[in-house]
Amino acid sequence: MKLIPSLLVGAMLAGLTGAAVAGTSSATFPATATVVPACAVSAANLQFANVGNISSASGFAGSQAQTTISLACNDATLNATVELDKQPMVNATDGTTVLAYNLFQDASLTTPWGTTAQSEAKTLAATYGIQSLTVYGQIPAQPNVVAGAYAAPVNVTVSY
Repeated sequence: MKLIPSLLVGAMLAGLTGAAVAGTSSATFPATATVVPACAVSAANLQFANVGNISSASGFAGSQAQTTISLACNDATLNATVELDKQPMVNATDGTTVLAYNLFQDASLTTPWGTTAQSEAKTLAATYGIQSLTVYGQIPAQPNVVAGAYAAPVNVTVSY
């Protein structure tokens, strides 16, 4: 007889521990993304060596330097145009004296590198992955240059 109350208590406890479920509902949703064609660009400084007398073309062959532009694109079908828009190098002390310099696409300093408007941009086909582009710079002979440190920004623009 003691067994019946134990069974009743067990049945009641079992009913309490299992929550009554009227039903379930579920749904799914898609996870989507679109990766658009893109390029990222970075560049190192173009650092010319110290120069002395640059006023005479016969006594000065021109100071040369080079740097690297890194271009990373995510689409193998992209054609990219790389433009360099150089600003004048200005004397840091007086803020007005300008030191001329030129940028080139080749080590022989024959193909200028500038903007599309100047017809001096560099065009690259199939730019997928990381590409390194070398920029060659030269300070030509020029008269009346004041001693001092000179600096200028060079804007790099990549169109794709």
